[in-house]
Amino acid sequence: MKRLHFIGCTILVLISTVLLASCTLHKRVHRPGYHISNSFKGKVFSTKKKEKELVLNLDYNTDTTLQSLSQIPHDRISREYNALEKNNSSTQSRTTKKSPTLKNSVGRINSTPEKNTPKKISLNSKQPTKKSTQTEDLKTAKTKTNNARKLAIIIGLSLLLMAILAGLSVPILNKVFSPTSPLTTFTQIGVNKSSFLGSLFGWIGIFLLDLLVAWGVFKYYQKSDEGKAKISGLLRLIYSLVLGVAILQLFRSYSAGTALLAHQSLSSFFTLWNAGLIVIGIHLMVLAFLFKADTSKKWLNIALSIALFLGGLGYVLQYATYFLFPQQLIISTTIESLFIVFMILGEIGFALWMLVKGGKSVESVSREY
Repeated sequence: MKRLHFIGCTILVLISTVLLASCTLHKRVHRPGYHISNSFKGKVFSTKKKEKELVLNLDYNTDTTLQSLSQIPHDRISREYNALEKNNSSTQSRTTKKSPTLKNSVGRINSTPEKNTPKKISLNSKQPTKKSTQTEDLKTAKTKTNNARKLAIIIGLSLLLMAILAGLSVPILNKVFSPTSPLTTFTQIGVNKSSFLGSLFGWIGIFLLDLLVAWGVFKYYQKSDEGKAKISGLLRLIYSLVLGVAILQLFRSYSAGTALLAHQSLSSFFTLWNAGLIVIGIHLMVLAFLFKADTSKKWLNIALSIALFLGGLGYVLQYATYFLFPQQLIISTTIESLFIVFMILGEIGFALWMLVKGGKSVESVSREY
């Protein structure tokens, strides 16, 4: 009887143990993310560790990580990731309260983009279009037009003012100067002292305007033909310097105490000025090759270029014969009568063109846009 009782108790204990084990196994089998194998305990631990590593090291740029994450249930990833975010935010808040410097450092670290984070592509980003490029080209063309137009106006006004000043100043010097009589020259300077002084200031104005024209011609034609622009501007500058030395002789003649000194000073002025006019003639010949009217009227372009060239040639021939044949003034006078029209029309025509139309060629290019 006792033996039967013992056997019954043993069977009851075994049945209870089997029932408990089966219930536990049933719960674990149906728990998400766990798998039952022979090494039950070790497998569960390794699976949990693997899930944590995958959640902490999220890398959305690799296909391998995405395949691994697909094995983990979505709610498991969300719980682990949210817990990690809360832990990091609480740690940062406690750390930044203690140290302001560290707070700034954390802010800078958090603001830096991660290497593995995919860059966002903005579909609304503005890209340069043909219209914007044309607008920029139009602005550049207008700027160039304004600069060229200003230079053209400076050149045109300077040349016209020089012509007016020369027309007022040269006759006064011709009136007071007598090539053969120093006494007559000295007397005429004394009689026309105020007029002579006015002529002196007129020549100073011509000198300053010539410097301005030399600079303006070089800057205006620098981009079209820099070599010829340098030569033309340099020749005009040389003429201006020679004229400046000649003007010093006018000061000596005005303040001279003797007739001989006054006559010699005024004669030196004419000699230096005539030599400078040879240089200005070469300048006009070079300018004839630089000049381009940029107009549909080709005859106007050709006419002004020819006038500039022949006017410059007339200056060179007239004053070269003046120095080569000083006793034969009839030669230089004849050459002057032949070329006087081109001498006047060449420079004056160039000045008027610059004043009215000069620098507008870039504007016509800008209209194409």
